[in-house]
Amino acid sequence: MPKIVEEYNTHMGGVDLSDMLVALYRTGLKTHKWYMAVFSQLLDICVNNAWLTYRRDCIQLKEKKIMRLKEFRIHVAIALSAKEKPKVGKKPNKNNHMEHIQKIRRTVIPRPISDVKFDRFDHFPTRTSKGRCRHCKKGQTVYICTKCDTRLCTLKKRDCFNDFHTKNK
Repeated sequence: MPKIVEEYNTHMGGVDLSDMLVALYRTGLKTHKWYMAVFSQLLDICVNNAWLTYRRDCIQLKEKKIMRLKEFRIHVAIALSAKEKPKVGKKPNKNNHMEHIQKIRRTVIPRPISDVKFDRFDHFPTRTSKGRCRHCKKGQTVYICTKCDTRLCTLKKRDCFNDFHTKNK
């Protein structure tokens, strides 16, 4: 028998074991994209190799209860899909996380319906606190329409108040 065939036969058990383990619990990723199929296969091989390493370490440490492959895969999936992962070296602070979320959320102010917006009746600019113009979104303004409850610029070069209340034909 040629030397290369003998070499192959001595090491093919690892490949067979890997194929068998991948076939047991294949990640069900149905796709027409070749790279997703390759990713799925590599993910399965990585998880299986991690389980083999875990099992070897448990045997060396003489652990009594060793997780089966399916249980190990479930633990890996839960760990990877955890919503909040604690940062290394920092204590998790839920108050800080909630404050960050509350800062991001903005209240949505509905725009007036077209019938009200273009009726040309009772629309007056009134001074209020400083805010962003809802028409041009560039400028800061201190004026708000009394009827539409919308902040709008009232400048010579950019008269958003009149532009907002006029139909463009």
